[in-house]
Amino acid sequence: MFVSYKIKKNKAEIEIDNAEKIYFEGSQDFDIIDGRFALLAVCPLAMSRGENIQCNFFIEKQYIDIIKEVCFHWALTCPEIYSYPEIIVEEKSSKVEPKNNNLIFFSGGVDSSYTAIRKFDSGITSDCLIVHGMDYKVADDIKFNDLLQSTSTFRKKYFANTITVKTNLHQFYSGKCNPVDGSVTHFFNLISAAWLFSSKYSSIQMASDYNLSLQNVVHPYGSNSGVFQKFSNLNQKITLCDDNVLRSEKLQFLLGREFSDIQGLSFCTDYNSRPYNCGLCSKCMRTKVMCFALTGEVPDIFSNKQIPKSWARSLNLKRKPQIAHLMDALTCIHKSDYRENLDYHSTLKMFNKVVSKQRKISSKVNGLENAMLIRVLSKIKKFFSSR
Repeated sequence: MFVSYKIKKNKAEIEIDNAEKIYFEGSQDFDIIDGRFALLAVCPLAMSRGENIQCNFFIEKQYIDIIKEVCFHWALTCPEIYSYPEIIVEEKSSKVEPKNNNLIFFSGGVDSSYTAIRKFDSGITSDCLIVHGMDYKVADDIKFNDLLQSTSTFRKKYFANTITVKTNLHQFYSGKCNPVDGSVTHFFNLISAAWLFSSKYSSIQMASDYNLSLQNVVHPYGSNSGVFQKFSNLNQKITLCDDNVLRSEKLQFLLGREFSDIQGLSFCTDYNSRPYNCGLCSKCMRTKVMCFALTGEVPDIFSNKQIPKSWARSLNLKRKPQIAHLMDALTCIHKSDYRENLDYHSTLKMFNKVVSKQRKISSKVNGLENAMLIRVLSKIKKFFSSR
């Protein structure tokens, strides 16, 4: 695929083969060093289509090398969907060092709120970047503005400035760029948006969705600690924060703050309810249960505060993220003084039964594949030894 881009003030457009277009529109003018944002954005498309990438722009060599390394990582991790593209791009040193500013991705959820407060408490002044087109549909300005309104108090308290970027990149990735059992493109989408301000920030930070143990459960997962470690030697620091902390532990920290710090929390998966929390969807239910396990009550951030006895049965444990999050919730409930109010023993029994069954099926399949491979290799060995 042939990739080009054009940029003017707060608008940028990537063009693929003079046909497909990816656009970005910022609340502030963009401030780029090179075309790294465009190359990173198209990588999942090239990998999933089995195409090489030819660019008509330049990128600093250290960023070309790291993008190639990330592509190679995913080509090895998910060979059933990704190939390793050859990347043809001009190498050139810009001799521009990013300014000494800090940027944090912000969604309004538990993870990004925790990271924002911890950085603020440690004396680090940051701007926040909210990407419109992921949690909120790119054409839905009404709900996105509702999010900005509901998180306004929090952002004014913990960030120096707020930047928004509207992009159809997530729409481009949808349905064709992620493995069936995982999500990889989250990383590419967010970092591409942040690199539109590559000369403005010396540090870009993303809140981790999972701690290290749970990252293994949800693998393949794009924004993992291993991928971020590849960026550690760049002149622009790109960091995954708090991957040693469970979400329930982050929630405990937030519940210990002033109510103003949690009243704008937005994590609901029911699109019709966003940015407010319905209290009934899987994410609201897990979070509501953890709040009760930690404090003995449900805060007034849910439209429905009730916890049904069979609350965990509404979760789809065929999905790895749901398994990981319920593991976190059960860990939290296990240590709670209120665990009997949350049907702990029957929930744990249900979890073990469902997950054990799934793992047994998976193990049998893997064992069968392994046995078949051994038989094939044995036949090949006999064929050549007899000649």
